[in-house]
Amino acid sequence: MNEQFSVVLTLYRRPYNLIGQVEAILDQTIRPSEILLFQDKVENEIIEIPSSIKDKFDNIKIATKNVGVWGRFDFARSAKNELIFLFDDDTIPGNKWFENCLNEMKKEEALYGTNGVLMDRPKDYPLKNSFQQIGWNGPNLHTVPVDFVGHCWFFKKKWLDYLFENTENMQAYKICAEDMTFSYKLQQYGIKTLVPPHPMSELQMWGNCILNDTNSHTDKNGLSGNKENLKKYNLAMNELLKSGFIPLVSFNSFKIKRLNSLILLLKRIIWVVKLFSKNKQKLQKIKIVYISKIINRFYNYDKG
Repeated sequence: MNEQFSVVLTLYRRPYNLIGQVEAILDQTIRPSEILLFQDKVENEIIEIPSSIKDKFDNIKIATKNVGVWGRFDFARSAKNELIFLFDDDTIPGNKWFENCLNEMKKEEALYGTNGVLMDRPKDYPLKNSFQQIGWNGPNLHTVPVDFVGHCWFFKKKWLDYLFENTENMQAYKICAEDMTFSYKLQQYGIKTLVPPHPMSELQMWGNCILNDTNSHTDKNGLSGNKENLKKYNLAMNELLKSGFIPLVSFNSFKIKRLNSLILLLKRIIWVVKLFSKNKQKLQKIKIVYISKIINRFYNYDKG
């Protein structure tokens, strides 16, 4: 796999993080060949790009109107490389984050992110106790499949076409839904969403090393700190569920039901064997029928 990749940073209301982000990117064990900056417009405010790092960017796009969280993904299509890291403005990675993701992408081509969301009650997301977080907000030793990811995304450039394919209804939410929609669209093409390892002992591998209020719900500049925005998140998720998004909790529940069916079938076989153990001819016929059923069910279970 070609390890040439681009990085897209976002500037909105938190310019105080931008210098730290650039420094963290330049300190990576594997450096990008291109660093881009997308600055969304803040109404009635002037947000300046720190002069000390302006020359670190290969391209800077300053929006003339507020385009919400979707604009940076659209801008990422201008990247010159096939592989892209895209960051929120509150996310500063450890110096092995790129190396971590590139290694995982070699094993399996998927959408990777630093903060994964696993929904326990999808229709209630993002209410309290309706989901759990994996990654920098819930360290994991091994790569974990999740419903969707945020804060930093690592993906193939061509997948951005899927994100903007017939998703005008989701784009209308403007300040949210890009994260969940990305995973939903990739799911349609058989592409998983994963969180690479975030071991407690190696913070260098993490996609985000800010462990303070600058990216918590208490940050006044964070979109998730607004109750009205949280309602929009819930509406967006329910719209995706109606459109066919399959959360892992539903998928795993379906698998468990099929597995339970197989267990029941095996119990019946044991009962039949005991019942007809004295009649070998009958037993032989029954065994062939049931073994055939088991093979078919296991084959279908594995495929599902």
